[in-house]
Amino acid sequence: MPLSTRIDELLGDRVGRLSHWGGPNVPIASPRSESEVLALLDAARADGLAVLPIGNGTKLDHALIPTRVDLALSTRRLTGIVAYEPAEGVLTARAGTSLRVLRETVAAHGHHFSPEVPHEDRATLGGVVSAAPSGADRLRHGPVRDRVLGVRLARTDGRVVRSGGALVKDVAGYDLQRLVVGAHGSLGVVLEVSIRLASAADERVLVRRRLASVDEGLELARALAAALHASLRALRIDGDPERPWLTVDIEGRAAVVERSLARAHDVLGPVHVLRDAGAKRVADELRESRRLGGRWPQLEIDALPSRFGAALAAVRNEVRDAKLSVELHPALGLGWVRFAHTPGRAGAHTLARALRAAGATSRWCGLDAEVRRELVEAAGPPAGLALMERLRRAFDPTDTLATPRLHPELGPS
Repeated sequence: MPLSTRIDELLGDRVGRLSHWGGPNVPIASPRSESEVLALLDAARADGLAVLPIGNGTKLDHALIPTRVDLALSTRRLTGIVAYEPAEGVLTARAGTSLRVLRETVAAHGHHFSPEVPHEDRATLGGVVSAAPSGADRLRHGPVRDRVLGVRLARTDGRVVRSGGALVKDVAGYDLQRLVVGAHGSLGVVLEVSIRLASAADERVLVRRRLASVDEGLELARALAAALHASLRALRIDGDPERPWLTVDIEGRAAVVERSLARAHDVLGPVHVLRDAGAKRVADELRESRRLGGRWPQLEIDALPSRFGAALAAVRNEVRDAKLSVELHPALGLGWVRFAHTPGRAGAHTLARALRAAGATSRWCGLDAEVRRELVEAAGPPAGLALMERLRRAFDPTDTLATPRLHPELGPS
């Protein structure tokens, strides 16, 4: 469907194309102000266009491809820090602000911005809140929803609503801002976010050791999680499953780090140790290795830590001869398995069934959109689906936002 005359007049030559994301090649608008966002939503609603809110598109394949998209609305031009109070440890910024800008700004004042996710130069604050990915630092700093204090949201009825605010303890009303976290733009267009910051650690050490197998890594990970709980920033197993690496990320006060390092030596024996700048450099490289780059289909596995080993065994039993690469966070019960070759429709369904039998959930990136939709349907409706649909209709009664993003049954019937 061509864009309306009104939208063409609003944007002029500032309309590009959204492609290479697994969905249709559609126009992409990048408004420069909140008033332009509202005008675009108003025009789209009047002309019956389906709008897909995005940031820079680095996490679009973290959710389902909508059945219909007429226009992608990017907030990448809505940039800048609105307020930052170092003494309070709270930052408010516009949705299009990149994570690198936020991280560098707060680091100068002794703070750490969480989550740490790939594509730091391009990933935007609004996109991270909407997709709610697990950061490399989740073990220490928690999920995205625990960092978000408030949001401002453009609704499709022309209103801008605020929930929460720049207060660490805000007991006024309901925390509706948490509904926006992980909603993938299905409730409105995120304009502004207030984030709770963490204090930067005095010291950081990275401990690495080559493993004989993933199973050895899982056993060592359990021992390390118990021994280093207070200072553990991240614990991951990555690389070739036959000869992976175990990486232990430790941070805190100097004395705590040294004690934890000694305990890690007790558990692991001889290891490679990197400190401060060296530790950060390698950790950043590992974080960016999660990028798909259009090369490897990627299966995300989510299970209770106590069930994580069984979930991995289920995958290995089904793909014994496949070339794989892994990134596993056993203390979180979270991991990614990358395939050198697409497993195909039958293989993807077989893996999903095996993981469900092992008590795990799964999600694909880099797989055919139709197959991904089938896999979500086969898993059955999630708990609270009817409530989720009621919320979606309350926020978007005109069905202006492109659906479905979370489940095939979330959208107009």
